[in-house]
Amino acid sequence: MDLLSYENWDSVFMNDNINIIYNNFLNSYLRIFYACFPIKKQLISVKPKPWITSGIRISCANIKSSMKPIDQVWIKTVNYIIKIL
Repeated sequence: MDLLSYENWDSVFMNDNINIIYNNFLNSYLRIFYACFPIKKQLISVKPKPWITSGIRISCANIKSSMKPIDQVWIKTVNYIIKIL
């Protein structure tokens, strides 16, 4: 929170155009926000499902590779089914 008090806000409010003032304020605030709260990537591991055999995995891979992207809804449905399996 100390970074907000050390920010020079005079440069933000020096303009007469409200859109420029808003953009300057937002840029200053977001710069401080991302400095205080950096984005961290978290790896999520998929737990193997023991009931899926290697044959099922190979069949799913073959179905996915043989499909042509004709219908995006169909592809999303197949991806969802494969994800469930």
